[in-house]
Amino acid sequence: MDKNKKQLTRRDFIRNTGYVGVGIFASSFLLNACKELGIDGKGSYTIDAERCTGCGDCLPQCYYDAINLPKKSNYSINSTTCYECGVCVPVCPYNAIEISVSPISFNESACVGCGKCIQICKNRTQSISWVVDTYVVNQTTCNPTTCQGGRCKKVCAYDAVILTDKSFIDTNSCVRCGKCYSVCPTSSITKAYVHKDDATCINCGDCLPECEYGVITATVPDDYKAPQINQQTCQKCGKCIDLNACKWNSIIGEKYTASISEKSCRSCGKCEYVCNYNAISN
Repeated sequence: MDKNKKQLTRRDFIRNTGYVGVGIFASSFLLNACKELGIDGKGSYTIDAERCTGCGDCLPQCYYDAINLPKKSNYSINSTTCYECGVCVPVCPYNAIEISVSPISFNESACVGCGKCIQICKNRTQSISWVVDTYVVNQTTCNPTTCQGGRCKKVCAYDAVILTDKSFIDTNSCVRCGKCYSVCPTSSITKAYVHKDDATCINCGDCLPECEYGVITATVPDDYKAPQINQQTCQKCGKCIDLNACKWNSIIGEKYTASISEKSCRSCGKCEYVCNYNAISN
């Protein structure tokens, strides 16, 4: 009787030990399953609106549709106001801004110094400046009798040339058109002309229509294309806007931010893992 009782006790012990093992295994399995399903008791995740860029990368990661984003952020370039200067290009860390810059060239030897380009450039970068800003007649070499009574005076439509035994230029009346310079047979007139600083010029092209003498030209690239932001490579980081990359506000940004439904969130953490801007936290 005692022997049977001992055997039963041992059998019961072995059976009970097996139950415990199965229980531990099942508990471990269920815990892992809960974690996979996001049931870990940590509470829902939240999104920092200041850091969120509205890129939408987190959306496909949420199995529970707990993330709400009205619309993905979008950035584009207003080609009407864009000067195609390319200043904004290096600001983008993803090389998403595509602009074909047309370098502006000046033929200073052909410049007559009208100064119109200087006036328009003042509104941009002030890259054009005077080298000589007035027309001057060399009194030593000027000889009106050589040119039959002063050719310079005859071509001046502004009465800026004063003729006596020599020619003089009234700088108050002179518009620096260059006509007197072009007809002087003794090369006695020193013309005005300007210089463009290539280091500060942004190649906006504003000066092109101002020059009627063909001094300013733009070299358009063979592979030219209209300015744009490549939507495939743009990561919606917004740096082109935040860093004021375009001084003329030609970059248009539509920024949206996401939010997480506390009721629907299961705290699986997948959205936090894919966010490149540390906008999601638990």
